[in-house]
Amino acid sequence: MIMKRAFFILLFAIAICCAPKDETYVDSFPEIYPDYISVTVPCNIAPLNFDVKSEGRPYVSLSYRAYSLNASVCGSTAMFPEKKWHKFLMMAAGDSIKVSVSAGNVRYKDFFIYVSETEIDPYLSYRKIAPGFEIHSKMGLYCRDLTSYREKVVFENTAITGSCINCHSFNAGDPSQVTLHVRGTKGGTLIRDGKHSGFFNSNNGHTRGGCTYEAWHPSGKYIAYSTNIPLQMYHVKLDNRIEIYDKDSDISIFDCATEELFTSPTIADSASFETYPSFSRDGKTLFFARALLRPMPDEYDSARYNLCCTSFEDGKIGNEIRTLVDAEADSLSICTPRPSADGRYVMFAVSSWGTFPIWHRDCQLGLYDMKNDSWRILDEVCSPETDSWHSWSNNGSGWFCFASRRDDGLHTRVYFSMINPDGSATKPFMLPQRRPDRYYTRLFYSYNIPELSSSEFTLDIDELTQDKKEMGQR
Repeated sequence: MIMKRAFFILLFAIAICCAPKDETYVDSFPEIYPDYISVTVPCNIAPLNFDVKSEGRPYVSLSYRAYSLNASVCGSTAMFPEKKWHKFLMMAAGDSIKVSVSAGNVRYKDFFIYVSETEIDPYLSYRKIAPGFEIHSKMGLYCRDLTSYREKVVFENTAITGSCINCHSFNAGDPSQVTLHVRGTKGGTLIRDGKHSGFFNSNNGHTRGGCTYEAWHPSGKYIAYSTNIPLQMYHVKLDNRIEIYDKDSDISIFDCATEELFTSPTIADSASFETYPSFSRDGKTLFFARALLRPMPDEYDSARYNLCCTSFEDGKIGNEIRTLVDAEADSLSICTPRPSADGRYVMFAVSSWGTFPIWHRDCQLGLYDMKNDSWRILDEVCSPETDSWHSWSNNGSGWFCFASRRDDGLHTRVYFSMINPDGSATKPFMLPQRRPDRYYTRLFYSYNIPELSSSEFTLDIDELTQDKKEMGQR
């Protein structure tokens, strides 16, 4: 009798625990951070953990057809197990996942996450650097596995006192072919072509400055560099905190076989600034930004760069310049042109003037369509804050990442979007983190120069401490 009574008491207790709560439905989406409502994601991305900004403990579940996945909750953060998340994404590839959220006694309107059948390059390399002006202090170069939360150190400047890793570039997303510039008294330009590695003195009297922005030729035989003399100044008004401008800039081509630089008046005209080179994926076109020479810094806000290109055949620079986008005619300035892997588009940054838009709040991303010879601002991607450095996925999927200050107006974070077949772009989503609210609110560093790659980026410190070679000139 006692056993029977205990059994019914247990059943009653279970029934009470499992009974549906008296929830109030609200016809609005939950407030979550990051905002993953109605985003499109690649089918190989890490779990989109998010914080629910509401009273009471949240309950979050995913559903796709007859399948469901409940999130574990830590504080206000909904967290999804990696293995189950990836299985869920693969099942829903090409379709959408329904996300149900309730908190306390409130049930919110369901939202959807759309899952693309196409993958994004699985690795992302970037600098994390304090958003300061005068000194680079502590900074590092890191590589993140986008299918998980694993991040590895590539290089931290505590390894070489006073150094600063500048822009890095891979050949079509292959980190075995990489070039990057190191600033400081022990600095130089590293070139690793897949077989050999060399450390070069790029500011040796032959060029107008050190090798700054770089781009590989897809053959791996050549690297285009802009040789710049960058200077900085400060604004007295708060809209833009700092201005970085080029006192001079040209473009030169490095021949990996001869270890020599060569150029031509087409890309090194004494009457103009040329910068930000980038090769098309077939290697036959060299894109770059170009502006008429102006006295600096007196006319820094009159320097406006157009998107230009010239031919490049068998190591020979073309003699004619074609202006693809006359931004100056619209009182705009273009920089950082990056062609897509399928060869159709060129993405670039657009601002009111200058060539260093990361400090311009009005900086947006633009897209030039090679097929239609037209361009537009990516309004569906851009924000009221700075949207700048971008990198295409190298598998031709249309995925790209970019750096944006939309989160707090000060720090740059990495966002992802995809260009659809009709040329439109999907709603951007922020780089996933295991505990996003804690991570981003406690991170006082900016993500800088995000670059997608097909494999993990590693760097041997010996490559940066070897004796420097002199870059020849021909």
